[in-house]
Amino acid sequence: MLIIGTVIGAGFASGQEIVAFFGAAYISPLVAAVCGALIAAGSYLFLYLGARFGARNVSELNVKVLGRLHPAADVFLLFNSLIVLAGMLAGLDALGGMFFPLRPLYSIAGGVLCGLVVCKGLNGLMRCNSLLIPAVIGIIVAVCAASLGPPLAEPALRFNPFSCVTYASMNLILAGTVLATVGVDKKRAVICSVAAGAVMGVLLLLILFALNANGAEGEMPLVSMARKYPPLFYTMAGVVAAAIFTTMLTAASGLSDWLTAATGSRRFSVAAVMLAGLILSNLGFETVVGLLYPVIGVLGALYLVLALIAAVRRGRPAAVTRRGDGGSASRRWRRRGTSAPRARTVSPSRSSRDRA
Repeated sequence: MLIIGTVIGAGFASGQEIVAFFGAAYISPLVAAVCGALIAAGSYLFLYLGARFGARNVSELNVKVLGRLHPAADVFLLFNSLIVLAGMLAGLDALGGMFFPLRPLYSIAGGVLCGLVVCKGLNGLMRCNSLLIPAVIGIIVAVCAASLGPPLAEPALRFNPFSCVTYASMNLILAGTVLATVGVDKKRAVICSVAAGAVMGVLLLLILFALNANGAEGEMPLVSMARKYPPLFYTMAGVVAAAIFTTMLTAASGLSDWLTAATGSRRFSVAAVMLAGLILSNLGFETVVGLLYPVIGVLGALYLVLALIAAVRRGRPAAVTRRGDGGSASRRWRRRGTSAPRARTVSPSRSSRDRA
């Protein structure tokens, strides 16, 4: 639920995020399969690295995995989380503004509630995801199923794998700030990652079919589609608000964990993070999702590649070789799980030295 709750934010649930990465014309269904597989693989990478190195926050993981590059990685991850938090707060104002023009009261109220949940730690985040995500998935499926139809444009054979990589990376970078601190065993990490990737792939496929049949209208295309069905419209608005909240929780939690390690005060850290997010939310929902999310996706792909390379290098056991045997004896004993016995060195006799 934690992985799915992170990815299903306002951008995903509203359809705006998908339009920003893949366009509003015909979108190939292959996009859903590739993105689902990438999300599963990336989720497992963060869960595996976090459990292996015992990181309490993503900054500690960067130090252990990336070494000298960790300051740049920290800055990027913090910037990403802050931008996502600001975008979600702006999304609350945009969504609430569809009913009553009370900006910025929506983002302020959402920020306060988010801060209270984050103060309770990751357990509070998981409980919220467990309650909200089933409802979010259900309404997305209902709206998309009601909006299915023949595509507006002719199916094209175009497929841009780069957009799939940047889209998955953008979502994974935010999720990684929390996943790296969970600390689950390998088997559970595989199951959770594969399940999350499969669910996201199916949901993405439904949204692609709905967008292909109806086009992208307004800042929140899926909410606009739901207007045709009044009972679904108000439910969809509430579900998008819930999706915004789950993503806000993840972004604020990652930032607060890092700042708490530096200041030692959880409450001060949460308050500072929410204040910064509210200030930046003035950029607006469409600006953040349409312009900054793709940039984060490109940088996120680079971060994931560096993390994967560093993890493979650090995880490779050091080769211990001995003269004359090419290291074969050492490898044999490593496979048995014991240390190779030391070779016995025989000193030359005195008579041998005299003859020499």
